[in-house]
Amino acid sequence: MDAEPPPYHRKVIANKTDRIDRRNIGRMLIPGIFLLDSMFAPAGKGAEKGVEVEGTRQYRNAQFMTPETRSSTHFFWNYLHDFDTDNPNIALSLRNSLEEGFMEDKSIIEAQQKVFDADPNYQLLAIGADAALTYFRWALARRIEAERNAARAA
Repeated sequence: MDAEPPPYHRKVIANKTDRIDRRNIGRMLIPGIFLLDSMFAPAGKGAEKGVEVEGTRQYRNAQFMTPETRSSTHFFWNYLHDFDTDNPNIALSLRNSLEEGFMEDKSIIEAQQKVFDADPNYQLLAIGADAALTYFRWALARRIEAERNAARAA
Protein backbone atom coordinates (compact mmCIF):
# COMPACT_ATOMS: atom_id res chain seq x y z
CA MET A 1 0.00 0.00 0.00
CA ASP A 2 1.10 3.53 -0.75
CA ALA A 3 4.05 2.37 -2.86
CA GLU A 4 5.82 3.35 -6.04
CA PRO A 5 4.46 1.57 -9.13
CA PRO A 6 6.50 -1.50 -10.11
CA PRO A 7 8.58 -1.10 -13.28
CA TYR A 8 6.28 -3.08 -15.60
CA HIS A 9 3.27 -0.99 -14.54
CA ARG A 10 5.20 2.30 -14.68
CA LYS A 11 6.05 1.57 -18.33
CA VAL A 12 2.37 1.57 -19.39
CA ILE A 13 0.76 4.36 -17.33
CA ALA A 14 0.65 8.08 -17.99
CA ASN A 15 1.54 9.35 -14.50
CA LYS A 16 4.66 7.42 -13.57
CA THR A 17 5.27 9.03 -10.16
CA ASP A 18 1.93 8.83 -8.32
CA ARG A 19 1.97 6.33 -5.47
CA ILE A 20 -0.34 3.35 -5.77
CA ASP A 21 -2.04 0.66 -3.74
CA ARG A 22 -1.72 -2.86 -5.07
CA ARG A 23 -3.93 -5.90 -4.60
CA ASN A 24 -2.81 -9.35 -5.79
CA ILE A 25 -4.86 -12.52 -5.76
CA GLY A 26 -2.77 -15.52 -6.72
CA ARG A 27 -3.91 -19.10 -7.20
CA MET A 28 -1.84 -22.19 -7.88
CA LEU A 29 -3.73 -25.16 -9.24
CA ILE A 30 -2.35 -28.68 -9.34
CA PRO A 31 -0.65 -29.92 -11.39
CA GLY A 32 0.92 -26.74 -12.83
CA ILE A 33 -1.25 -23.66 -13.29
CA PHE A 34 -0.56 -20.28 -11.72
CA LEU A 35 -3.09 -17.44 -11.95
CA LEU A 36 -2.49 -13.90 -10.73
CA ASP A 37 -5.01 -11.06 -10.70
CA SER A 38 -3.42 -7.67 -9.92
CA MET A 39 -5.13 -4.37 -9.25
CA PHE A 40 -3.35 -1.03 -9.05
CA ALA A 41 -5.24 2.03 -7.84
CA PRO A 42 -4.34 5.49 -6.61
CA ALA A 43 -3.00 5.25 -3.04
CA GLY A 44 -5.59 5.39 -0.29
CA LYS A 45 -8.61 4.62 -2.47
CA GLY A 46 -9.42 1.07 -1.28
CA ALA A 47 -7.58 -1.26 -3.64
CA GLU A 48 -6.97 -3.70 -0.77
CA LYS A 49 -10.76 -4.19 -0.63
CA GLY A 50 -11.15 -4.43 -4.40
CA VAL A 51 -12.58 -0.93 -4.77
CA GLU A 52 -12.25 0.35 -8.32
CA VAL A 53 -11.90 4.11 -8.76
CA GLU A 54 -10.84 6.29 -11.65
CA GLY A 55 -7.27 5.38 -12.51
CA THR A 56 -7.58 1.75 -11.42
CA ARG A 57 -5.74 -0.67 -13.69
CA GLN A 58 -6.00 -4.45 -13.63
CA TYR A 59 -3.94 -7.31 -15.02
CA ARG A 60 -4.65 -11.01 -15.43
CA ASN A 61 -1.65 -13.32 -15.69
CA ALA A 62 -1.90 -17.06 -16.34
CA GLN A 63 1.05 -19.42 -16.43
CA PHE A 64 0.83 -23.07 -17.42
CA MET A 65 3.63 -25.58 -16.87
CA THR A 66 3.72 -29.12 -18.17
CA PRO A 67 6.64 -31.57 -17.93
CA GLU A 68 8.51 -32.47 -21.09
CA THR A 69 11.09 -34.78 -19.51
CA ARG A 70 12.19 -35.54 -15.95
CA SER A 71 14.24 -32.34 -15.94
CA SER A 72 12.57 -30.02 -18.47
CA THR A 73 9.22 -28.26 -18.62
CA HIS A 74 7.13 -26.44 -21.20
CA PHE A 75 6.05 -23.02 -19.94
CA PHE A 76 3.09 -21.17 -21.49
CA TRP A 77 1.72 -17.84 -20.31
CA ASN A 78 -0.42 -14.83 -21.12
CA TYR A 79 -0.75 -11.37 -19.63
CA LEU A 80 -4.01 -9.44 -20.08
CA HIS A 81 -4.91 -5.88 -19.12
CA ASP A 82 -8.20 -3.96 -18.86
CA PHE A 83 -7.16 -0.49 -20.02
CA ASP A 84 -6.19 1.12 -23.34
CA THR A 85 -7.05 -2.15 -25.04
CA ASP A 86 -6.74 -0.54 -28.50
CA ASN A 87 -3.07 0.25 -27.84
CA PRO A 88 -0.96 -2.78 -28.89
CA ASN A 89 2.13 -1.24 -27.26
CA ILE A 90 0.76 -2.03 -23.81
CA ALA A 91 0.42 -5.75 -24.55
CA LEU A 92 3.88 -5.73 -26.12
CA SER A 93 5.36 -3.95 -23.09
CA LEU A 94 3.75 -6.46 -20.70
CA ARG A 95 5.07 -9.34 -22.80
CA ASN A 96 8.57 -7.89 -22.77
CA SER A 97 8.44 -7.31 -19.00
CA LEU A 98 7.29 -10.88 -18.32
CA GLU A 99 10.00 -12.30 -20.57
CA GLU A 100 12.60 -10.07 -18.88
CA GLY A 101 11.50 -11.30 -15.46
CA PHE A 102 11.59 -14.92 -16.57
CA MET A 103 15.06 -14.54 -18.05
CA GLU A 104 16.26 -13.12 -14.72
CA ASP A 105 15.01 -16.31 -13.03
CA LYS A 106 16.10 -18.77 -15.74
CA SER A 107 19.68 -19.20 -14.55
CA ILE A 108 18.45 -19.83 -10.99
CA ILE A 109 15.91 -22.39 -12.22
CA GLU A 110 18.58 -24.16 -14.27
CA ALA A 111 21.01 -24.18 -11.32
CA GLN A 112 18.29 -25.66 -9.08
CA GLN A 113 17.69 -28.39 -11.67
CA LYS A 114 21.39 -29.33 -11.56
CA VAL A 115 21.13 -29.70 -7.78
CA PHE A 116 18.02 -31.90 -8.14
CA ASP A 117 19.77 -34.02 -10.79
CA ALA A 118 22.76 -34.51 -8.48
CA ASP A 119 20.60 -35.28 -5.41
CA PRO A 120 16.97 -36.26 -6.13
CA ASN A 121 16.21 -36.13 -2.37
CA TYR A 122 17.33 -32.51 -2.02
CA GLN A 123 14.71 -30.29 -0.37
CA LEU A 124 14.54 -26.56 -1.07
CA LEU A 125 14.56 -24.21 1.88
CA ALA A 126 11.66 -21.76 2.03
CA ILE A 127 11.25 -18.29 3.46
CA GLY A 128 8.06 -16.70 4.74
CA ALA A 129 7.35 -15.11 1.36
CA ASP A 130 7.29 -18.63 -0.13
CA ALA A 131 4.36 -19.82 2.01
CA ALA A 132 1.98 -20.25 -0.93
CA LEU A 133 4.62 -22.03 -3.02
CA THR A 134 5.54 -24.26 -0.07
CA TYR A 135 1.89 -25.22 0.35
CA PHE A 136 1.58 -25.92 -3.39
CA ARG A 137 4.63 -28.21 -3.28
CA TRP A 138 3.20 -30.00 -0.24
CA ALA A 139 -0.19 -30.48 -1.93
CA LEU A 140 1.45 -31.67 -5.17
CA ALA A 141 3.61 -34.17 -3.26
CA ARG A 142 0.47 -35.55 -1.54
CA ARG A 143 -1.28 -35.89 -4.92
CA ILE A 144 1.72 -37.72 -6.43
CA GLU A 145 1.91 -40.06 -3.43
CA ALA A 146 -1.82 -40.82 -3.70
CA GLU A 147 -1.40 -41.68 -7.40
CA ARG A 148 1.56 -43.96 -6.61
CA ASN A 149 -0.41 -45.73 -3.88
CA ALA A 150 -3.38 -46.19 -6.23
CA ALA A 151 -1.09 -47.63 -8.92
CA ARG A 152 0.47 -50.07 -6.42
CA ALA A 153 -2.97 -51.18 -5.25
CA ALA A 154 -4.22 -51.81 -8.79
